[in-house]
Amino acid sequence: IGRSDIYQKGIDRVLNGYSLFLNSKVPIPGLNLTIVGPADPLSDQIRHDLCRELKLELGRQVYFAGKVEESERNRILSNSKVYIHLSRFEGFGLSVIQALSAFKPVIVSRQVPTSDIIENYKAGIVVDSTEEIANAIATVFALSEDEYIQMARNARRCYEEQFHPDV
Repeated sequence: IGRSDIYQKGIDRVLNGYSLFLNSKVPIPGLNLTIVGPADPLSDQIRHDLCRELKLELGRQVYFAGKVEESERNRILSNSKVYIHLSRFEGFGLSVIQALSAFKPVIVSRQVPTSDIIENYKAGIVVDSTEEIANAIATVFALSEDEYIQMARNARRCYEEQFHPDV
């Protein structure tokens, strides 16, 4: 969720990790990666080319939602199992905080400033490499219902104790 700069926001990292996950794990019916946020024409072309190179099916395995209204963003987040944010550099990462507030476990890069807090709260998984991204996705989808609920609660507790406006 946010501006779709291929390099800064790590969209290439997300697509590579997701592709590796899809090619190495048992398929999950209906699974798709939705990337929300506007992209300039060059970034849009690069991400489409990368999907073709990785043999990711646009509209089925990967969906680029573009810029959406807040209500649509919230609907997408609500229907998601996990939020992935793999920025190479980030000022704060507001969209990560929005995901935590919505009880969503997160997969974040070590470069996201809140990664240590997320790790300490067990509110998600911090990754560095393509293999770690693929494994993190697999880990979230392999959680039992109770384990997933606990991670989701940890996400919300992380938000309430660290990032809520009243803190």
